[in-house]
Amino acid sequence: FWYTFAGWPPTDGRNMMVGGVATYSITSSADLMTNYVLADVLEPSQAKDFKALQTQEGASLLFAVGTAGELNVIAQSPGAVSAGWTVCNLSKNVVSHYFPDGGAKVSTFTVSQCPGNGQRAIHIAMAVVANGVSTLFLSFHNSDLDLSWALLGMIEWQRAPFNAVDGDGNPIPAPSKLDVVGLMLADARIGEQLVVDIARGGRTSLKSCEWAGVGGSLVSRYFISEAHSNHPVWVEQRLPADLEVSTYNSCMGKCDRTGKQWQIEGVYSVGRVANVAQLVFVPLYNYFDPEMAAPVTRFKLPDGAIPEAIATTRIAVGGGKGDCTDLYVAAGGNLYLFPAAKQTDGAEGLNVITSPLLQGTIKLFAQEEANQVTVWGLNKSAQVFYFTCPKASVALTGAEAEWHVPPGCTLASCDAMSPYVNRRFQANTFFAHTSTGLRMYTQTPNISLWTSQAIELEPTSVMQTPQTIKSFTTQIRIANLTTGDMAVGVRVRLSSTIITAVMIDHLYYTIGPDPTGGVTVLTDNTGTVTIMQVNSTLSAARFQVMVLEPTGERSSELHDISPMNKAMARNCKLDTVDKLKAARITMSDGTQVPFLPNDTPDKELATIAESNAQLAKVYTLTLSLGINNSLARRRGVGPKLGTVDKDGSFWSSIGDLFNWIASGVKALVKVIKDATERVWTFVAEIAGKVYKAILDTVEAIGEAVMWLYNQIKAFILKVIEFLEFLFNYQDILRTYRVTKNLLTLCVGNVADRLTIGLDTLKKEVRSTFHVAKKGIADLTGLPGYDELTPRDKDTASFEGADDDAAASSVPMYHLQGQGGNSETPAALLPLKDSLLDVIEALGDILKDEITTITNAYNKLKVEVIDKFNELSLTQIVARILGIIGIFIVETVENITIGVLNLLSTLFNLLASAITYEIEIPIVSWLFRLITGGDEISMVNIVAFVAAFPVTIVYKLAVGETPFPDDEWTHRLIAAPTLNEFITIAYEPPEPVVVVGASRFKGKTIDITLGAVCSVGMVLRISLTAFAEFDDFSPFKFGMACVRWIGRLMTSISGLINAYSPDAGWAKDMNTTMTITKLCRDALGCYFTKVEKAWGKARTKPYKIAVGWWGTAENVVCLVGDIAMAVQEPKEKRKDSFALKWVCVISNHCGGTLGGPKSVTEGTPKYVLIGVECLLRLPYMISASAVPLMDYSEEKKKAAVIRFIEK
Repeated sequence: FWYTFAGWPPTDGRNMMVGGVATYSITSSADLMTNYVLADVLEPSQAKDFKALQTQEGASLLFAVGTAGELNVIAQSPGAVSAGWTVCNLSKNVVSHYFPDGGAKVSTFTVSQCPGNGQRAIHIAMAVVANGVSTLFLSFHNSDLDLSWALLGMIEWQRAPFNAVDGDGNPIPAPSKLDVVGLMLADARIGEQLVVDIARGGRTSLKSCEWAGVGGSLVSRYFISEAHSNHPVWVEQRLPADLEVSTYNSCMGKCDRTGKQWQIEGVYSVGRVANVAQLVFVPLYNYFDPEMAAPVTRFKLPDGAIPEAIATTRIAVGGGKGDCTDLYVAAGGNLYLFPAAKQTDGAEGLNVITSPLLQGTIKLFAQEEANQVTVWGLNKSAQVFYFTCPKASVALTGAEAEWHVPPGCTLASCDAMSPYVNRRFQANTFFAHTSTGLRMYTQTPNISLWTSQAIELEPTSVMQTPQTIKSFTTQIRIANLTTGDMAVGVRVRLSSTIITAVMIDHLYYTIGPDPTGGVTVLTDNTGTVTIMQVNSTLSAARFQVMVLEPTGERSSELHDISPMNKAMARNCKLDTVDKLKAARITMSDGTQVPFLPNDTPDKELATIAESNAQLAKVYTLTLSLGINNSLARRRGVGPKLGTVDKDGSFWSSIGDLFNWIASGVKALVKVIKDATERVWTFVAEIAGKVYKAILDTVEAIGEAVMWLYNQIKAFILKVIEFLEFLFNYQDILRTYRVTKNLLTLCVGNVADRLTIGLDTLKKEVRSTFHVAKKGIADLTGLPGYDELTPRDKDTASFEGADDDAAASSVPMYHLQGQGGNSETPAALLPLKDSLLDVIEALGDILKDEITTITNAYNKLKVEVIDKFNELSLTQIVARILGIIGIFIVETVENITIGVLNLLSTLFNLLASAITYEIEIPIVSWLFRLITGGDEISMVNIVAFVAAFPVTIVYKLAVGETPFPDDEWTHRLIAAPTLNEFITIAYEPPEPVVVVGASRFKGKTIDITLGAVCSVGMVLRISLTAFAEFDDFSPFKFGMACVRWIGRLMTSISGLINAYSPDAGWAKDMNTTMTITKLCRDALGCYFTKVEKAWGKARTKPYKIAVGWWGTAENVVCLVGDIAMAVQEPKEKRKDSFALKWVCVISNHCGGTLGGPKSVTEGTPKYVLIGVECLLRLPYMISASAVPLMDYSEEKKKAAVIRFIEK
């Protein structure tokens, strides 16, 4: 059971490669969590009147009048933008051209799309009002595939001035103030037909963009002839009677009747004339005598029902060369059909559906797509509803009827809508103005579940506050099976079980079931694809993933992902009343609140607990069937939707039942196993009636959880908060603040020693290295030890920019867009010349070491070559090693002393760079939210990232948080100096009150420092490798700075050891080397900037010098390592002794490759980099392992002592 929740492995064989061997592996992880998006939500005022069409690829095109009276198209843009939708002003150019004085606004518009299987041209007409006068503009034959006309503003408009003539061909005078109150475009297969209604009187208030209401006014109707030509002509349509615009609505169509008279377009109208209901069809003109009024066909409804709303669907005739229309009429709670072939004068409609949802219908829509007819409606109760039926069965009634009638409304609280059937998915889709804004709703065929999304636009500013959302976040990792490397830039095919909007690697996509619903993306530079799926319920789409070759062939096994697994596993544990009562929600601040209200009756809790137990069973079983199967389909069972069960309950589709409950209806729900149908069912009691639906998909089971809790007022957001993945941020934040203070204090300590205490530091270096050289001489038997190159003063000095100004007034680097780019601010540019002077001064210092080499040779001649015959072989080898050792130590000493002055300014500059505050969209806002106001800087973000593994490692090892919320932790966070931090960290434990209750505070710091060191080594190893590739050249300075912070993290233990009272010469020397390495790496950071100014050729010698300087430093450290290992008393050696020193020595051996790396290129260099990383890797592991081993050893000893004391 739990194995299934952890990640179900397919067992039906469908994941095996066909006709080949997989070359890539796929792994994934997913969970429900809080996430953040940067977008502007489309406000209802930005789309006051709207109508939806679609592209050939099934992307939505929402036409709407905006707040400034402009006609916009809001286009769904998958794979192009992050927010998902883009807005283009279609009327801007034409309005500014014809109305340069301003003030013109779009008053009404209409759009249509010709039906068909291929490209469906988009026609647009709009009326623009300026100074109270309307002007008509037309744009026909816009492509539904090439959207440059919409997205690039390349739409072409044609002005259609009023030019009507009478029957004798004489011009009809234009109204003094032409007032267009309604526009209709036929969606016919042949030709473009536009109908224009104008008010006979003055300007009136417009009620809708589709068919306007003008209180008490009468209209004159015209149709535009030759609308597709360069000279559109207005032709008056003779109406059979005066109609009040406010009392009728109309739609265009064509009767399927014999005779040329009926082969032209006409208008269906429902309204009142002299308070008498009318339902008529009138052709646009009289075919035989255009001067005469067109013939009228009158229809009637059974029992004198009053028609409320009408809609038509196009039906192809004549082999697709023409079409006609079926007419649907809503009246008195019924839906009537007038088939195209039976629309004769006096015909009576067929009652095909009776439903309370049809009462008070104010809008009706209909569409035929893929031989399926869908009728949508909006009633006076602001409820959206729909019905579907196979095209061939629309006229069947009674027991033969095949209309699907959902039990309740699809959506409540809607004041406007525009629907269509999505061509890509054959999915029921509509847009609606709801209480939460404009939203898009889509129903997945077969599964029947609905998903919705807000219409979101690109953000006004990338620095604005992001939206907080709940999302299922999925990370997919692709690796090469042969090499094990991450697969960068490979094609990944993704499909899902339900149609939903997702964000894949920061780009918006609509994804659904294959073969048409999948999308293909590329892995990022870490071989990863990240999917963010916004959810308002616990239901999430499952994904199927495969890797494709460029040829389109599959090169991996199929991989199924169910993002709901972890959240469902957490919920299914709540299978008893006691567990439900004990459940708590952990908030982001660490506080806990009850999951369910404390006063919830035990009877209701028992129902939920039992339902959770049933959900666990059906979830496991359904998941095991795989993505492309459902439990009902696998078993071949399931009742017919809409039928009444023997117990009097009604069978419904699960998606429709969920939506009805979501609309706000009061329902009592539970989940049971239906023994008769051998499936699990979701049962809802609504208004005294029982409705049932089969739970046969994982997605339906996930959504059922929400409505179980909803009945006891456990709000949906609360359920999601309980089930989402949530770190215990407070523990991590305390670790972050301690680590941040420690890193900051270490940087400050080194900076102080390079500025205020520079003379003291140089004396310490001289003294330490003098002792070290004498120790080497004594060890190797060199008589009369003296300096190879005696020096009375510093080798070089450098007067740079004012230290305080450089450290405090130079904003170093601003990282933009997720920290990917860094730029040099203008304030830093004057320092470039000084920086180049530093590099040249370093060259002078290195030239001076020629003297040291000469003296070393002279020493070798005097002590070895001249006395060769007097010495034994052992003495010869010892003296050679001694001279070489002293030469290396003295060279490092001379260079170190020489560059300390040079680097003091640059070190402060680097310290300023790593603490400089960076503003990154979303990330900065989120960082401030999580950390309580801290800004992002390099050191802050590294400390924050390090806090996660440090806290986790400590908790796993010790069983508690490293830094509890107590006085000791707060003192560490507030420590003003490194010395005081160390004093607090290693202070004696508090007196034991309870046996075993005292904290090993010193060990807490040791374990923490070990984990911090490991994280730092990860940064150093990874960035050392990446920095060598030219592909990363734009990021080299930022990478170098982060690598330097990694160096600092690995050096903290060495800096702290400087305060140890029993430090010997070897430890002192290595501590000094720690500071010089930090200085050398700081210089390395600036080489990335100098390289831009000088070029690679000129900086190459200096990089070689610094590389060999690093080699020499690490050789010196190896001497100190060996000396410290040998000098450590045996009685103090712990179980970790061997591991510690082998790994430390291995790390410094890796450091000795800096010189060889600097003089090699190509493959040999990459081999050296690989060897260096391998040699440093053991130290990364041992840094955390050794303190844990020591802690475990001391803990065992303490336990024995406590046992003896007890």
